[in-house]
Amino acid sequence: MAKNGSLDLLRILLECGCPINAADYDKRTCLHLAASTGNLPICQLLIAQHVSVNAADRWGGTPLADAVRQGHDEVARLLQKNGAELHVNVRDASAQLCELAAAGKSEKLERLIAFNADPNTTNVDLRTPLHVAASQVRCLAILPTRAIDSRN
Repeated sequence: MAKNGSLDLLRILLECGCPINAADYDKRTCLHLAASTGNLPICQLLIAQHVSVNAADRWGGTPLADAVRQGHDEVARLLQKNGAELHVNVRDASAQLCELAAAGKSEKLERLIAFNADPNTTNVDLRTPLHVAASQVRCLAILPTRAIDSRN
């Protein structure tokens, strides 16, 4: 229902007392599903009903991480404004940032950094995304200013 966007049905279920933080077998809540599909109205309703914005699924993923990964910036901003965090461990974040820099995926790289992924973190080879991006002109334009800004 959260994934398919049935706002009216969700309202009815919540009014009947269904637990707002109920999760499936992967510990994914309605908010995870709505965030991953970019369903802003469902996310707004769930937040208004005091859903846990930092619920972690079985892989440790949060609704904010899902929204960011899928490129749903408006949903991600709403979640962040309401206290959501990425909750990505440093090793995974650095690996992901370095992979995006190596692949030249500047838009995704910018999105992760905008939602508080640390651009100064290092991968297992002690390389930062800036090191990896040195051969990627598009990403190279993003990282120096972000890395410097985050040190302040």
